Amino acid sequence: GGFAIFPDAGQSAHALFDRSDYALYHVKSEERGRCALFSVEHETRIRSERAIEAALQAADFDAELRIHLQPIVDLASMRTTTAEILARWSSPALGQVPPNIFIPAAERLGLIQRVTQALFGQALDALADLPERLQISFNLSAHDIVSPDTIAFLLNEIRRRGVSPARLTFELTETALMRDFDLAIVGMRELRDIGCGIVLDDFGTGYSSLSYLRRLPVDKVKVDRSFVMTTGGSDKEMLAAIKGLCDQLHLHCVVEGIESPAQLELVRSLGYGEAQGYLLGRPVALASFLAEMGDDLDEQSYRSVGLSGL
Repeated sequence: GGFAIFPDAGQSAHALFDRSDYALYHVKSEERGRCALFSVEHETRIRSERAIEAALQAADFDAELRIHLQPIVDLASMRTTTAEILARWSSPALGQVPPNIFIPAAERLGLIQRVTQALFGQALDALADLPERLQISFNLSAHDIVSPDTIAFLLNEIRRRGVSPARLTFELTETALMRDFDLAIVGMRELRDIGCGIVLDDFGTGYSSLSYLRRLPVDKVKVDRSFVMTTGGSDKEMLAAIKGLCDQLHLHCVVEGIESPAQLELVRSLGYGEAQGYLLGRPVALASFLAEMGDDLDEQSYRSVGLSGL
């Protein structure tokens, strides 16, 4: 349960109930079966969350949201194949707010559809400026994938703009899928049926199993960065096991979080086809993304990050 003590946590029954409920919510998200006492840390967090929620409710999403692009690289050719679209929010009141903070807040407030619409519009604008051979990968939230209205919006925008669905992939985390597994599969199939790719993100951190994966209409998995924190021992064994599982299911694999040449060499030695991470390119605005790749994208080089010998 959650507990709040009078008068430190509040001086009314409503305030005490609100704060004990907040303590309960957060302890359940971290470790079930424990009790929690509302603390100064909780008070700081609740004030921050409410400031973010107030700023979101007042936000002009078209003006305040921007996208950055991060390359996903083919490990055989060392050429970029896909640009992942990452959300950035610059709030006039709060400054830069990270997506792992404002996306859950937008979901709680029922604003996530407006956020997704603004970001997807910018993503399709960016796609028009990228060479035909490049795809973009767009992240969908737990709410997005089970919302018929959001799926209908995505499908309509793709048709309205005449975008080739083959140039679009949509990323979902395992955690997002488990909110409503069956309804999520419906949304995934609708996107896949028109030719878009579906990517399972943060693979290995949630509910991964052979039977689970077989049920999902996915084309690719992104192996979570936690599996490349070290380059030997159990991490290497897990990476090899995940690669074997994906091969068995005929799924492509991307490894996230590549930040050193040793990590890159490890995933290449295990037969992984694609990778992503700061070593290969940081998230940047579209103009910088195009400039960093050079005028001729077919001639891009990763020598600047020490990969010329690979």
